[in-house]
Amino acid sequence: MAHTMQNKVVLLFGAGASKGATHILPYDPPLGIEVYDRLAECFPKEWGPGSQLSRYSEGLRQNFEKTMFDEVCFWNPSLSILEWQRSMALYFSRFTPEPAGEDLYSKLLLFLRDRGKIRDVVFASVNYDCIFEQAAYRLGLQVDYSGGEARENVIRVLKVHGSCNFITENIERLRPYLKSSNSAIECKIDYLQPVGIEQVLTSKFSNPYAPYYPVMSLYSFGKNSIVAGGKIQEIRNAWYQYVLNTSLVAIIGVSPNKDDSHIWKPMQDTSAKLFYIGSQCHFKKWQVANPNFKYVGERFNEAFDSFLGLLH
Repeated sequence: MAHTMQNKVVLLFGAGASKGATHILPYDPPLGIEVYDRLAECFPKEWGPGSQLSRYSEGLRQNFEKTMFDEVCFWNPSLSILEWQRSMALYFSRFTPEPAGEDLYSKLLLFLRDRGKIRDVVFASVNYDCIFEQAAYRLGLQVDYSGGEARENVIRVLKVHGSCNFITENIERLRPYLKSSNSAIECKIDYLQPVGIEQVLTSKFSNPYAPYYPVMSLYSFGKNSIVAGGKIQEIRNAWYQYVLNTSLVAIIGVSPNKDDSHIWKPMQDTSAKLFYIGSQCHFKKWQVANPNFKYVGERFNEAFDSFLGLLH
């Protein structure tokens, strides 16, 4: 992976960015506290009442990450968790920008492209959804998930927690190594195009014995990965280097969490100008990581014009 100084801006999107992007189908994506109920509603056999996960429902509803770390991952085989992640990947794959392009991701990309600045930006995301990348494809842009050199009509998108469109290679021969809790394997990632993902995943996962699984970091403390953790670490290393060597970093809708050292440490170590869009409470916690953070606004849609002003 190349980490040149060509980029001048690094943008990090979180759940608050996708929820605030507006004009998203079928509805605004959930924040973390809403995820369990959405999964239980959409996938009752896997996540709802009567499912194996229902015993953890109250904990998952109140603190998803803590319950995954303390209970679900502690007591259950990694293979079972990967099977549950299939439905999570399917859930996040259904979100897409409305065709008219009125969402803020599309407007941001148009703004940058029209001003010739899009090659100066590295985009990063902690989200499993592909709304941002779908907006890019609709504008005729390609997506490079490796974070390499800037190229014409290609945007760099670092998915530091994996993504619903990242799936494993065929891991049939490696499955026996995942039958205990907290087990993990290394494998290749197949980066699916971020369009029509739900249909592709439905096909890939329709057979419960199919040897393909999502490459999504655990929604748990530390965001570890059961599969392809080395590849995800390479993405995180690229993210860290870009943050260290850029002039401006803006975080939109990402909750601060010291346990996520791959996010927290770059913020501590960078000397870039730092900006945050999100709740005042979260902003104060980000200032603990780095006192240079400046506050832009509470919601992505409300602070959007001010945010664009930073990118001139």
